[in-house]
Amino acid sequence: MNDSTPSFELPQIPAKSGGVYCIHNAINGKRYIGSSQDLAKRLAWHVGLLDRGVHPNRHLQAAWCKYGKDSFRCDVLEITDLDSQYAREQHYIDTVQPEYNLTALATGGPGVVGESTRKKHSVNSRKRWADPEYKGRLSVKFAEVNALPGVKRKRSEAGKERWSSTEARAAAAERSKQQWTDPKYRERISEANKGRPPAKATREAVAEANRKRVWTEESRRKMSEASKYRWASRRSP
Repeated sequence: MNDSTPSFELPQIPAKSGGVYCIHNAINGKRYIGSSQDLAKRLAWHVGLLDRGVHPNRHLQAAWCKYGKDSFRCDVLEITDLDSQYAREQHYIDTVQPEYNLTALATGGPGVVGESTRKKHSVNSRKRWADPEYKGRLSVKFAEVNALPGVKRKRSEAGKERWSSTEARAAAAERSKQQWTDPKYRERISEANKGRPPAKATREAVAEANRKRVWTEESRRKMSEASKYRWASRRSP
């Protein structure tokens, strides 16, 4: 690194201070604006995910990987209370028009979001995803991010670290069980999978796994009962 290039540092913020912040790319001038009721914790959250290559904002993550951590700085734009937090965040988004923000609406990240803001965000999101051109641009951008050196490795390491915890696996299993008890969720998954056959490699992997699997008597009995039920359902008028 050049001696004239400053190293990255998080700003010194009193604990539990809320307000509006900016993550600024000093190379190209692009910015991300957000808000939180705990600025120090929120900025540390951003940097932690960006360093691991797993930040949910793919545009910001791509720039972080491309330009390097030391090309960014974090600034506190304004200290606020909860009542004015989102209004002030929206003010800065409207004024600065930050390039890395995925939406032009102030949501403040995790936390309390107004019902009207939530509805606007939902409507705008549906409109964007209904546009094939928008989905195509995102697909290209995601491919560019995944092609950056070290991104896949960082995500793989983060995934291994996350799933090495017995508690994390148990929590994920419980969430999955809860989802599948919802008829609307099952219907959405069914509709999404209609007309989309699994890839050849997937079919071969499943077939190979089934050939090697040792079926217990209990498993065989359950599969037999399920098969009889399906056939009886099809034959019934």
